[in-house]
Amino acid sequence: MLDRLEHQLAEAQALAHVGSWEWDLLTGRLSWSDEHYRIFGLEPGTPIAFPGTLQYVHPDEQAYLKQLSDRALIDHQPFTCQFRVPLRDGAVRIVEAHARVEVDSNGQAVRMYGAAQDITERRRSAEALEQAEQKYRDLVEHAVEGMFRTTPDGRFVLANQALARMLGYDTPARLIAERVDIERSHYVRAEERARFCRLLEVQGTVQGFEYEAYRRDGTTIWLRDHARVVYEPDGTVYYEGTVEDVTARRRAEHLLDLRARQQAAVARLGETALSRTDLPSLLDCAVSLVAETLDVEFCRVLEARPDGDLVVRSAIGWAPDIIGATVPRGQESPAGDVTAVIGPPARPYGMLAAHASAPRSFSVDDVNFLQGIASILAAAIVRRRGDDVRDHLLARAISAQEEERGRVARELHDETGQALSAILLGLKNLEHTGTVDRAQAQARRLRELTAQTVRDVGRLARGLRPSTLDDLGLFPALQRYGEELGASHDLDVCITGDEGARFPANVETTLYRIVQEALTNVARHAQARAADVVIRSAQGLVQVTVRDDGAGFDVNSELQAVGSRRGRGLGLMGMHERASLLGGSLVISSRPGDGTSITVELPVNGAP
Repeated sequence: MLDRLEHQLAEAQALAHVGSWEWDLLTGRLSWSDEHYRIFGLEPGTPIAFPGTLQYVHPDEQAYLKQLSDRALIDHQPFTCQFRVPLRDGAVRIVEAHARVEVDSNGQAVRMYGAAQDITERRRSAEALEQAEQKYRDLVEHAVEGMFRTTPDGRFVLANQALARMLGYDTPARLIAERVDIERSHYVRAEERARFCRLLEVQGTVQGFEYEAYRRDGTTIWLRDHARVVYEPDGTVYYEGTVEDVTARRRAEHLLDLRARQQAAVARLGETALSRTDLPSLLDCAVSLVAETLDVEFCRVLEARPDGDLVVRSAIGWAPDIIGATVPRGQESPAGDVTAVIGPPARPYGMLAAHASAPRSFSVDDVNFLQGIASILAAAIVRRRGDDVRDHLLARAISAQEEERGRVARELHDETGQALSAILLGLKNLEHTGTVDRAQAQARRLRELTAQTVRDVGRLARGLRPSTLDDLGLFPALQRYGEELGASHDLDVCITGDEGARFPANVETTLYRIVQEALTNVARHAQARAADVVIRSAQGLVQVTVRDDGAGFDVNSELQAVGSRRGRGLGLMGMHERASLLGGSLVISSRPGDGTSITVELPVNGAP
């Protein structure tokens, strides 16, 4: 299971293009994640040591990085830096790194850790954007530009065809006729017109004045004006100049800024997840980052319940009392908003949802960003659940050991101890038997009592570890257990399937204990007349199904009663845990009055 958790965390890091590292200052041990190795062009697992890591950095920046690291070890302050990493094929990567120092209670540095992100493409995109802008400016200088002349009070008196087309008009005349109040009909923000006029009055010219303007159809574009004040001989004053459409550049800048903020948000959440922050704090960090990065007013994390409803676990934008509130399935996201599933679709933890107060569209990149955040959350949740399950299993194992010892002690005291006392008393009485016939009758009774005691001890030993399981396999062991259980509880137990099949020892033991628990529940709780156990194996899996014709029960109610230690909930949870430890699954199907079916599947290929 730990391998799967590490694999899922590695996938989340690969998705975010973020690698992590940790340097134990006490032991000198340095560890890198697989993504960190890939960022530096190395095979995962390549032996490394902290002083030697500088050899993978561009020589011109090695001293700078060492200075940052040495200073952080002294002042314990986090730092961020960018540097180049030459690769073996001659390429060079640009890496952005974040590092922190952990200190002990005495203020001594004990650990340095951090994350690194490959920002080569981002830097290249920025350079490409800069080049595109330069080409765009060169093209505009040689192209037919929009030209205008307006009065200071805001009326067009001249416009060329390029400007008319830019603003969505078929002719300049129509533009001039319809836009008679520039402040309100041309500028999206009227105050921009006032600022434009003030600049012209003070400076006489305006260069590169950018603003958002309306097109005829109501959409908006970004324009860039170069203008000057013209004084006619008759005293008339005009503003005239040229106009460029810079919408593409402004939107590209906005998009680039958004992508950079999204990458930074994913990196920050990944770093927070790696720092083993508690789950509620991690969820709060996620919703805050999503709301800020996507510029939405509302964001929340919803946990899926077994009944299909959702419970709010973290939220921003709502009142505090929404935490813990139930959201019916299908109402988790209003129309036009965006959601991402946290965890695998088959068994998700829940959903991450972003909501805007007004209808808006989200791009594919926005959805990918949200899914990246959800993937990091899924990996962190799985890791924390794994820790919880491990702690729970350890407690269950200790409890089970003590319970089993108590049961053995009771049976030895109540049955075996009493039988041995009876045998001892019978032997004592045998010494004083007056006749041979009476002595023989007493000896026969002692022999029968001794035989029954031997059988009880054998049954007790088989309950602890059936030798049949080791010697003959799963099928014979279950047959013997079924016969003994059926005889003692008036239950018809039928074992069918692959009689001669053998499986790895841990698989056979796990299946035996699960079936043993299931049949015990049938005998104690189901009021059943018969129970069938079917064993099948195919394509690297072994499947065992236990069915009974008993009273059935409400599965959810039993599982929810685990905390109160009532009913069969603890046994059901134990079966789930045993199956999950070997990477398997267990499905329980039951309804009151309709019997119960329990199916467990375990992988056998590669099992130890």
